[in-house]
Amino acid sequence: MEATSLQLFVLNQRTLTQWFNRRESTQEISVLTQGLAAEDHIVVASSQLPPPREKLDEAPSPSGLQHEFVLPPNRAGQAPKLRPGRRPASATVVQPVTAAAPLPVPAQLLSLNPGSTVMAAGHHRAAPPLAPHLTPATQVAPAPTAPASVSRFTERNRQRRAEEEATGSQKRKYVREVAFNKCSKCGQPKTKEFGHSRFGSATFCPSASGGKSLEQWLVEQRQLKKPGNPP
Repeated sequence: MEATSLQLFVLNQRTLTQWFNRRESTQEISVLTQGLAAEDHIVVASSQLPPPREKLDEAPSPSGLQHEFVLPPNRAGQAPKLRPGRRPASATVVQPVTAAAPLPVPAQLLSLNPGSTVMAAGHHRAAPPLAPHLTPATQVAPAPTAPASVSRFTERNRQRRAEEEATGSQKRKYVREVAFNKCSKCGQPKTKEFGHSRFGSATFCPSASGGKSLEQWLVEQRQLKKPGNPP
C-alpha cells in the first residue's frame, strides 16, 4: 500500500451502509423484473391528432387609430456635476415680474361735480369753471393678522424668561476673568507660545517634562493610546 499511487478515501460506517443498501436494492429489482419487456415511456394517441396551429408572423392590427407614445428625451450622461449642497440652475424657477395693474378709484371716495368729465379709470379732468369736491374718505382699519404659530417648547421658554425678568431672578452671565488657563506646574499660560501642547487629556509642560522634547512626549502618548496597552 505504501508503494502504490492510488488515492484511498476515508470510509466510515455511514458510507458502507449506504453502498450496501443501494447494492441490495439494485439486485432485488433485477431479480423481480426478469422476463418483463421494457415499458415504452412515449405516449402514443390511438387516433390521428389535428395539425398544429400556424404561428403568425405579425400580430393582427387593432381597429382604430394607433396611439403614439410621447417619451421624454434621453438625458443620460447630461447631468451637471455639482458640489455637495448645490442645486442645479434648472431647479430654480424664476417667476417673471409683471407690472401691477392700476387700482380703480372707488366711486364713494370721489364725488365729481356735474361739469367734470371722466377720462379713464382712476383719472378725471374737472371742467374749467368748477373744481371737483372731495368728500372725506372713511379710513378702513387693517385686518388683524393671525399670530405666527410657535411650538409649545418655545412658548414655555418665553414665559419662563418673562417670569425671570419680572422677578429679577435671572441667571448671572458668565464673564471670563482670565484670558488663558495657567499651568499648575510652571504657572505660565497653557499656550503654544510658552511651549505647552495637548494630546487628549494630557498636557505637555517643558518645565516638568524631564528633558524630553515635544516629539518624544507625543510618541509616548500615542503608544499609551494604542488598544491593548494599559492606561
